[in-house]
Amino acid sequence: ARPRIDKPLSSIIIARGNTTAIQQLLINPGVAFTIPDFRRALAKAVSDSRGRVEFRQPVDIFDFAGRRGGRCMTRDISPGGIKIELAGGGRPPDSFMLELPGIGRARLTCRYVWHRDSMVGAMLPEPLFEQLAAQPPR
Repeated sequence: ARPRIDKPLSSIIIARGNTTAIQQLLINPGVAFTIPDFRRALAKAVSDSRGRVEFRQPVDIFDFAGRRGGRCMTRDISPGGIKIELAGGGRPPDSFMLELPGIGRARLTCRYVWHRDSMVGAMLPEPLFEQLAAQPPR
């Protein structure tokens, strides 16, 4: 329930392996993760039948020229996609990058698939864990 949890504390919670605590970390938008800890948290999280894990984290949308398109909030993530809520509605470009400031500023390549009101579904053209593994350490 803390509004902010730093990387060392989230690392300790993930290492303990309590699934309920990990689920709470993933839905707390104030948590900071290292990229390896985020991968471990996702691997230990409970997912639905399609592999989706509930996940709340503020993210920034960028086009491939590096222009920032705005801040939004994730809703869930899976090995092949991500659902985000856009603050101002609308829709992102057909292809875009999501930067996850709370996760080592990791960037995910995304392809727009659908939107309904302010919710947007995007496909990850490369699997999530492969994209995270390719990130430079920050």
